[in-house]
Amino acid sequence: MRLVAAAVVLGLAVGSGTARVVGSADSPSEKMAETVVKMWPAGVVTAVNHPGVWGYEEGVLLDGMAAEWHSTAVGADFKYIKAAVDKYVADDGTIKTFGAEAHSLDSIEMGRAVMLVYQVTQQAKYAKAAKFLEEQLAGQPRTPSGGYWQKETYPNQMWLDGAYMAEPFRAAYAATFQQPGDFDDIAKQLLLMDAKMRDPKTGLMKHGWG
Repeated sequence: MRLVAAAVVLGLAVGSGTARVVGSADSPSEKMAETVVKMWPAGVVTAVNHPGVWGYEEGVLLDGMAAEWHSTAVGADFKYIKAAVDKYVADDGTIKTFGAEAHSLDSIEMGRAVMLVYQVTQQAKYAKAAKFLEEQLAGQPRTPSGGYWQKETYPNQMWLDGAYMAEPFRAAYAATFQQPGDFDDIAKQLLLMDAKMRDPKTGLMKHGWG
């Protein structure tokens, strides 16, 4: 929970317009970034449910670091993200500790960090890793209406989580590698959630549908 909380607070600080001033400790987002680096140096992040393995908890934290980097252009932030990605992505593009058989949308989330590192470095191994994740989504089980299952262990269940775990990565991949046709299906996933999960009385979204 500390890991997710750190990422959320970091993202909120950046989203509120707080920018890091190099060499200053006054910015809340800078303080949070410094805390992240101190707690998990060299991008080696451990979480309760996924200690030292590829998982969405680390991906959420890296999203916060990426938001900070986009806001300030401090090179150390990008190096941190790259170091975290590099401990999983091998030279041939394979992703260490990735559980493909689980067909879990949670495992796609960290692909956003892979896409960022590829966009900056243009190194082939990151493109290969992103392609693997894109192919993983292509084989993701679906409900009869075409919505992604959240994971193999929950047949025919579509979760709101998928809007965060899978669609941002897929959109970044489609835009980067010029696959505009994918956006129709990306939109379909979100529209299905809106149609099936929104409570007509409150307007609030339910967690899942199946």
